[in-house]
Order: sequence, then structure tokens, then C-alpha cells
Amino acid sequence: MNDKAQTQEASTIMAQSLQGEQGVVIVDSQPGKQSIIENVNSPLSKTASQIASGYAIRNGLVEKMAPGDQQFHVLSWNLEKGSNSMKLFPTRSLAEKKFEELGEMPKLIVCGETGDVLMSHGEQNQQDQILGMFFT
Repeated sequence: MNDKAQTQEASTIMAQSLQGEQGVVIVDSQPGKQSIIENVNSPLSKTASQIASGYAIRNGLVEKMAPGDQQFHVLSWNLEKGSNSMKLFPTRSLAEKKFEELGEMPKLIVCGETGDVLMSHGEQNQQDQILGMFFT
């Protein structure tokens, strides 16, 4: 931030947020310098922060490109284990094959080069959590 008072206030709010149990996402407002900071104070706050991060990414509030990443990422959320899984594929067709093999679980295919979601399945909060986990 360019304004010193605004920077100080944002730092205070960030510290308070990250010490609590709420799920938050904090995004630096300078174009090209955005960073997402998630609250990992508890499993619940981490999941909620990932959902908020995914929402911010999906709605274009932060940049998501990773130039040079020529892979296709298959990301999924295993509801029973409460954990994410990530697999890399050199081609979209291989990623789509794995996507279909995963069945009905919440899942995404993300293009590494642009960060675009190419295919998705699951409720929007589940998709946002997966996306937020991937980019944070």
C-alpha cells in the first residue's frame, strides 16, 4: 500500500485476523504484487480461508497466472479423509482421463500456465476450497 496510515491499519487487522479462529483471506492491493495469506490457526479457519481465497481468485480479485507452468493440475477434495489431492499431467487429455476416474468427488482441472479452471465438479464452496488450497 502506498499510504503509510493505511498500511499500518492493514497490518494491525491482518495480525488480529490471523490470531483468531475465523477464516479470512488477506490480499495486498498493489496490482502485480498481490499475495494471499490464509489463516492456518485451526483446521476450520484454514478451510474457511481457502474458500475465501478461491472466491477471490475465481472472481478476479487476485492474479492467478503461473507463466512457464505447462502442466495440467487435477485437484480434488476427499470428503472422507478431509484432505486435498493434487496430480500433474503433461497433457489436457491425460488430466481429463484422471478427472473422470475420480468419480463424484469435488474436483477441478487447472491449466498451470494461466490458472484457469478448465473443468470442475462439486458444490461452489468445495470448488473454491480446492482452488484456494492450490493457490495459497
